[in-house]
Amino acid sequence: MNGTVAIGKAGLAGKFNRNLDLNDARKCWNLIEEYAPWTRRTLEVDGNQFAVSHDDDIEELWAFDHSASPMVISFEQAMKIGPAKISINGIKRDLEALAIRLEKRLSNKTVVLRAASKLFLNVIPSTASKSLAIANL
Repeated sequence: MNGTVAIGKAGLAGKFNRNLDLNDARKCWNLIEEYAPWTRRTLEVDGNQFAVSHDDDIEELWAFDHSASPMVISFEQAMKIGPAKISINGIKRDLEALAIRLEKRLSNKTVVLRAASKLFLNVIPSTASKSLAIANL
């Protein structure tokens, strides 16, 4: 969780979503396809529904929450519902060049977060934060 989707559990109640700018989400997805098509992309909608760029290892999306059934939807359907986050797995390849390219091309409504020594990227709304998500539950 990067503060884009939060669902209350263990004493917290409610649900909170912070969506990506639609133009940035589409531009990001297309730029990744153009410059790093070998990556595994996941566009998260609400914590239960995802659009993916791959069809293998889908069950890994739910590695930490086996109570939810995998709900893979099309990219266009995810865009209509409202994209919360795009995750990019470099599959053991450095994604710094892609991160820089995304930062230059996306608006200030969107940020690129690096993780796992730049092998993994999360693209989220600039207004998302864990503390804000928790405060809204």
